[in-house]
Amino acid sequence: MVTTSFRPPRLRRTPFDRPSLAGHSYGGSAFDRPVYDRPRFNQASTGRPSLRLTRRGRLVVLGFFILMASLASAILLATASRAESRETGPAPSVVVQPHDTLWSIATRTSPRRDPYAAVAEIKKINGIEGYVVHPGQTLELPRDSCRSVRIGSCYR
Repeated sequence: MVTTSFRPPRLRRTPFDRPSLAGHSYGGSAFDRPVYDRPRFNQASTGRPSLRLTRRGRLVVLGFFILMASLASAILLATASRAESRETGPAPSVVVQPHDTLWSIATRTSPRRDPYAAVAEIKKINGIEGYVVHPGQTLELPRDSCRSVRIGSCYR
């Protein structure tokens, strides 16, 4: 059986050593209490322990910051590469068929969009003041329409 000996820290008495005042109600002054040879930590002027890092600890902290920086840059690059650029080609267009209305064209070419907003934008792009369109008329569509629709419904 291995036994380890525990040695308590040595006590140093202050220059004003007096006999213990144990049993008295007032308890004595701060000079009556024993003082340790060394403080348990290095106290700064604020009274908090100072932080000491070993060489390995510094390398771990540096590695952590490098890992976080590379992760943040990878996320930024991934999201920046997904950003859609404006198309430079001609705007999508559709030829009005018999019995087509602006509402039917808007719902057919932009199914996930609010039809009221789509009709207003089609009117604005083509300079239409009313709601009447004629068969054979070619209408330009907003650039974000026709992305999730069959190719045949929009003519580019």
